[in-house]
Amino acid sequence: MRPRYESVTLDAGSSFRYLPRRVERYGYNLHQHGMVELHAIARGAGSAVVGDRVLPWRAPAAFLIGPGLVHTWTSDPREVPPPHHSQVLQWPPELLRRLADVPEASSLVAIQERAARGLMLHGAAASKVSDLLIGFAAKSGHERLGCWLGAIAGFTAARPIASPRAPLGHSGAERLATLCAWLDAHLADPITLAGAGLEIGMHPQALARFFRRHTGLSLISYVHGLRIGRACHLLLEPERRIADCAASVGFSSMAHFNRVFRRIEGCTPQAWRRAVTGR
Repeated sequence: MRPRYESVTLDAGSSFRYLPRRVERYGYNLHQHGMVELHAIARGAGSAVVGDRVLPWRAPAAFLIGPGLVHTWTSDPREVPPPHHSQVLQWPPELLRRLADVPEASSLVAIQERAARGLMLHGAAASKVSDLLIGFAAKSGHERLGCWLGAIAGFTAARPIASPRAPLGHSGAERLATLCAWLDAHLADPITLAGAGLEIGMHPQALARFFRRHTGLSLISYVHGLRIGRACHLLLEPERRIADCAASVGFSSMAHFNRVFRRIEGCTPQAWRRAVTGR
């Protein structure tokens, strides 16, 4: 089964994406993305696919997955009844690399680099990592940084999972991750195939084929999805005018914004805001 490339958008106003999960079971969803991922599982049992390895897991378990590494989890509700609980924390790899010149952080940067082949913890060590992440979204800025660095440090003794020959993703996964990060940072600007191609050194037509082959979407469809998702965050702020929300995410006209919003969300921006916020 070919891995699916997943676009990851960081939480608004944050350097991370944090996702607490409570599911009946984990399905087989082989995927990859450009972020580093820490997945701490507090309840459940099943199998994990990491690169070229398939291995059993039983909670408490924790995984540190490097960017571009193919992975997924499946669970067996017969072994541990649902629901299954876990926490996912994702961040761009350059976030920790910025600390490479800080002597106290050098060991953590090395752990992240080893995560290119995947790292796994179980038992008490995994529980400790999981406990650090509880309530991550509600913590203050410096508390988040402390929990994040402590969770990474928990993988100090963990050994790589996948072999050095592991398929760490599609050929071009790193290029795709670079492009997706650039698109996310330039949503308010005019985006064209030519401009995006210059960013990663590809001819516009080659980029169009490359992007659809690896994501299943045209570049413009992907950009529209990002823009509408960002607009929904802005619409939650009652003082913001809808026209300002549209302009902030790169739409030059309200007619175009309304048309794309209705196609993706199934209603107008005004109706969406009223349904979600009651205003």
